Amino acid sequence: MSKLNDQLGKELKKIKRAVAGGYVKADMTGTGEWEVGRITHFDKEKIFFNSVVDGREIWIRREDAFKAKEREYLDFINAQDADLAEKRYDAEKAGKVRQAKDRAALDAEKTPDQRKRVRQDGKKCEDCGNHSVVRMANRNDKGHTHRCAACGSTYFVQTANLLEDYYDKYKVYEERTASGRKCQDSGDPVAAALRGKDLDEVYDLTARVLSQSGEDAIGPQGLKEKYGHLNVGMQRMNLGNRIRRALKESGTELDQYDI
Repeated sequence: MSKLNDQLGKELKKIKRAVAGGYVKADMTGTGEWEVGRITHFDKEKIFFNSVVDGREIWIRREDAFKAKEREYLDFINAQDADLAEKRYDAEKAGKVRQAKDRAALDAEKTPDQRKRVRQDGKKCEDCGNHSVVRMANRNDKGHTHRCAACGSTYFVQTANLLEDYYDKYKVYEERTASGRKCQDSGDPVAAALRGKDLDEVYDLTARVLSQSGEDAIGPQGLKEKYGHLNVGMQRMNLGNRIRRALKESGTELDQYDI
């Protein structure tokens, strides 16, 4: 795809007069990942076309739309077919685009009194407000293309290596987690205090700190009722953060408590 994208970006001619059925190409997210399609209709600001990527109608602003040749269109179709054959394109996600659109349409038909904020497959669209933005194919090594199933807006989301900047802040210690792996944390006083402790001990420690700091006195059982539905890692993370917040709000250090 990268070679094809380079070719699509070489010959760029603005579309001065759009024609339904004509070919258009556009860098939908500004990352050099092009899409090619046939124009369905247009207005003064936008050109609408059927995307080869997911088979649905999307749009691009006129100033960002360029003329495409039939050969480019066919080459792009073949490239997408190759992606499907190599399982690089997430066909299941593409199906969810249609599902999300159907739900968005049903929600739009409700009266204001009936309408409720319903969680759909996607995130909230900045253009139309529907929760119908879903991730498309993994088409760029820096992130993912997202598209709103309700209005066709396309976004690029930087999702690759988001934690890369934090890797050097964590160290590996000899203490073991419940799964048997070595502990890995930032080494702050709270992380050090929790390191190597089993989950019940973490609950007891958190309850004592919260009680002694005056923030919360619900005890270990109350904390378990609140966080027990999470997996072990999430429980430990939430408990550690509760301790950190208690220390910050009370202006104290962990070694000041009876732990």
